[in-house]
Amino acid sequence: MSELATIAEADYRRSYGHHVFESVRGDTMSVVSGATYEDFWSTLSSGNDLGRLALTPELMTAPITALDQLATQRDMIEDRVAQVRELSADTPVTTFALGTATFNNPGERPANSLLFIRSGEVVAQVNKSHSASAAEKAVFTMRPQGGRNWLSHQVAALVCSDILGEAPIMLGVSTVLARGSDNPVPARKVPDSATTVLLSSCWAVPLLNGSMVETVPPEDRFKTALEYHVGLLFACRPNLEEVLVADRTVIGSEVTAPYIGHFTRRDPVAAPSLAFGGRC
Repeated sequence: MSELATIAEADYRRSYGHHVFESVRGDTMSVVSGATYEDFWSTLSSGNDLGRLALTPELMTAPITALDQLATQRDMIEDRVAQVRELSADTPVTTFALGTATFNNPGERPANSLLFIRSGEVVAQVNKSHSASAAEKAVFTMRPQGGRNWLSHQVAALVCSDILGEAPIMLGVSTVLARGSDNPVPARKVPDSATTVLLSSCWAVPLLNGSMVETVPPEDRFKTALEYHVGLLFACRPNLEEVLVADRTVIGSEVTAPYIGHFTRRDPVAAPSLAFGGRC
C-alpha cells in the first residue's frame, strides 16, 4: 500500500452491495453501493441492519454518464431523495449520508451534494467544492448551500475530489482545482478536531485521456491516487482515526470494481511525518 501502509491500514470491499464496518469507537457503519440506483435501492431497502450510519457513493440518485442532462432529471432525483427520506423515517437509529444532486443552492446550478438524513429529515448538507473536471464545473455550483454543512465537529464529509483540496501539496494540484471554478479558494472541510472522515465518490473518473499517466494500468493509477490522498489526510490531521469510502465505478475508467473501504490509523495515534514529501 506504499506510503499509506506507514500511516494506516485498509479494509477494502471491492464489490457492490451492503458492506458493514466497525468504527474505531465500536459503532456499526454501512456502505451501500450499486451500479444503478435501482440496484442500490433494492439493497438499501432490503431490511438489513444498517447500523448508526449508511454512506452512499457520489451522485447515487442519478446516472453519471450525462451530467449535462441533470436539469431534466430533477423530478426523478428529488423523488429518489424522498424515497430515502421515507425509509429513514422508519429507521431512526440510522443516519443516511446520501450522494445526490441538489437544487436548493444559490444561483441556477445544482450542487453535487452529500445529504445527511435522520428520522426522515435532512439535517445537514455538504456540497462538493473541489473538482478537477471542467465539465463538472460547468454543470455544478462549487459553493456551499448556506445552511448546516457538517454532522458534528468529529465527523467531516468529502465528495470525491474534495479530498485533493485538503492537503494540496502536489505540484499543480491547487491550480487544477481552481481553474474554471466559481469557488477558487474554498475552505478546507476537515477540521483538526475530526476523528472520522466520510468520502463519497465515483473515484475512477477518466479525466486524463491521452496523457502519459494513461501508460500506468488504470487499477494501479486510481488505487495509488486514493491511498496517497488518504495517507495525506491522516498525516495532516493528527486526531483523525478513520476514513470510510463509499464508491462506484464509472464507464470508461477501465476499473471493474468500486474502491469501497475503511482506512484506520495505525497505533500509536500520532501525527506521522510526511516522509513521502510535501507539506500540509
